[in-house]
Amino acid sequence: MEIANYGVVLSRLKAEHLEEVRYWRNSSSVKNFMVYQSEISENDQAHWFEKVNNRANYYFVIQTTGLGNIGLVDLKDVDYEKKTAEYGIFMFGEKSQGSAYTSKAVFSLLEFGFEQLNLETVSCSILSSNMPAIRFNKSLGFEINDTENKSVVKGVLQKSVFREKLNKYMRILIR
Repeated sequence: MEIANYGVVLSRLKAEHLEEVRYWRNSSSVKNFMVYQSEISENDQAHWFEKVNNRANYYFVIQTTGLGNIGLVDLKDVDYEKKTAEYGIFMFGEKSQGSAYTSKAVFSLLEFGFEQLNLETVSCSILSSNMPAIRFNKSLGFEINDTENKSVVKGVLQKSVFREKLNKYMRILIR
C-alpha cells in the first residue's frame, strides 16, 4: 500500500524496511524525542513488527524523490467502531527533521485516516520536554492536554478541525 500526496510517498512498512527503521530509531537524534528510549535490538524490532503488522496499525516509511527514505509515520490502535486512532511520526536526517516534509507526511497520513479509514478523532502522545513537537501538533489543530503525567502530554484532533487546517495549509503542501 502506498499513499502519494503533497510530494511525499508513504509506503507501508515491510520486513525489508525494519533494519533501516531500527537504525533511525536507535539514533540519538530520534530516540531522545521518543517516549520509549531504550535501545532496540534486531530481535525486538522483529517482534514489534509481528505485533503491529495488521489492519489496526498503519506504519509507513516516508519517501521523497530527492532524499529517499526519511522517516516513519503511523496510525496505530485503529478502533473502527469508535473511529479513533493514535498517530506518531519521526524524521531521520538533518535535511528532513524540521522540514516541510514533516507536515506533508502528517497531512497525507491524517487525510488517509479521516477520509479512507473514516476516523473521527486522532490522538498523539508527546514528551512534555519536546516543545517543537508540541508547537507543531498545536499548529495542526491538536488540542494538547498535559494531565496524563508529567513527562508525556496527549493531543487530540477532531476531523472537522483537521479539514479547516488542511484548507489553511494547502498552499504550503502543494509546493
